[in-house]
Amino acid sequence: KLGPLSRGVSKVTNQLAGGHRQATHSLLFAAAVYLLVRLAGGHPLAEAIVVGCAFLLVFRMLVPKVLRYAGLVAPVMAALTGLSSWWVFQHPDQPWLAIAAGGGVVWHMVGDTVTVEGVPWLWVPFVRPLQKLRISVPLVGHCGSTRESIVGSLLALGVVYCTAASVVIPLVATHFPSVQVPRLPVV
Repeated sequence: KLGPLSRGVSKVTNQLAGGHRQATHSLLFAAAVYLLVRLAGGHPLAEAIVVGCAFLLVFRMLVPKVLRYAGLVAPVMAALTGLSSWWVFQHPDQPWLAIAAGGGVVWHMVGDTVTVEGVPWLWVPFVRPLQKLRISVPLVGHCGSTRESIVGSLLALGVVYCTAASVVIPLVATHFPSVQVPRLPVV
């Protein structure tokens, strides 16, 4: 949904994972993401890529279609992704990044679990019964439904708020003491 690059990555990922909502929607994959990001920790380029990708995904989900059609998404996304990546270069080796990446996968799986289609949480290679076992608590209907979009957008806004309240605002206050920043309550 981010253009030709994401379609290419999606196609390769789907082929390697055995299709959509297969290997990439499992606890094994969440652990692999955590470990890969943790191993890459300390290398500013790898961390900048992780932060940039995460920012692109969240921003893409929150951007109204009006902005997409107005041609404003690409420049705004490029600027914000660049700024977040620059920040990572200035503050290398962020251990929270691996937790956020692995936790993001788990949070995504929770969101997909509440759809009718469900998720193969226990998926492991070469164990067919576990690959086919899907866990579903259908609270929001089918994947792509209006209810799912509303719930997903609200959850994403909550993540943005919590990130701003617990990470961004304290960092700005620490590094730029002359800037007046609001104090947001953290839940």
